[in-house]
Amino acid sequence: HHAPQEVVLRFAPGSEAIGDRIFDAPDGRLTVFHVDGLLPQILSLGDRVRIESPPEAREKVRAALRRIEEKLRSPPEPPAEPLAQAPSDAPPQPQPAVEQDAKRERLRRLLLIVPAARRRPGIQLSALARELGRDAEKLREDIELLGRATG
Repeated sequence: HHAPQEVVLRFAPGSEAIGDRIFDAPDGRLTVFHVDGLLPQILSLGDRVRIESPPEAREKVRAALRRIEEKLRSPPEPPAEPLAQAPSDAPPQPQPAVEQDAKRERLRRLLLIVPAARRRPGIQLSALARELGRDAEKLREDIELLGRATG
């Protein structure tokens, strides 16, 4: 286990509500046990939030952004295969943009689960699902995915 550490977040003008809604920290101050677990959420919010302190956490965000930039500048491995022409009687394949939107939406839902559950320790799955406007079984699948990703 890691020792608890205070992280101070700063929100872009107009994005202050993120502190309360997503991080349950209206003043931007969080106590975290593992800063690395916070990074995907910070990165997913783009320029709406940044880590003010500690400097080590800020540097971890910078390093992650540098890795992303390097990946975007280098060719994909292995190189993408040319797209084959689909036969005209084949059902249309989902558009990549639609798939990206679905992935972004799932990530957004996953990022909302933890703060909502932290606000109400011991909350039952059905109540949490109602609070998040989700189907209980889909929420269970999302929670299991979070468990696999962090465990």
